[in-house]
Amino acid sequence: MLQFWIGEDDRNMVVSAMAKIEARSAICRLRKEGRLIPDEATVLFASIAAEIRRLIEQPLNPPVLEVASGLVDRYDLRASDAVQLGSAVVARDLISAPEMRFVASDHALLSAAGEEGFTTWDPCADT
Repeated sequence: MLQFWIGEDDRNMVVSAMAKIEARSAICRLRKEGRLIPDEATVLFASIAAEIRRLIEQPLNPPVLEVASGLVDRYDLRASDAVQLGSAVVARDLISAPEMRFVASDHALLSAAGEEGFTTWDPCADT
């Protein structure tokens, strides 16, 4: 599940600095709902930390926050989703990667990413 991008070049993968917090929040929620036992959550925390270290991390900086603010206005996104997409927009522009793909499972976020020129992928739709 965590390695849905197997076969892709890690050197070209960018993740928002918020990704680790968002993943931790999701795992904690699953644990609280009884869908994960504590030991499974612990393994997932470690796996996510290891995977994220392999990626390029886009920090939350003023340009990301400025872009995210505009995304909220244009697409009525939740703040955390706007920051995720804002991170991708800034990273794409900084590394001149117009073909960057945006990965998420939230349909509103994927729609906004498509409008921003990203090709998109919902890994949950493939399962």
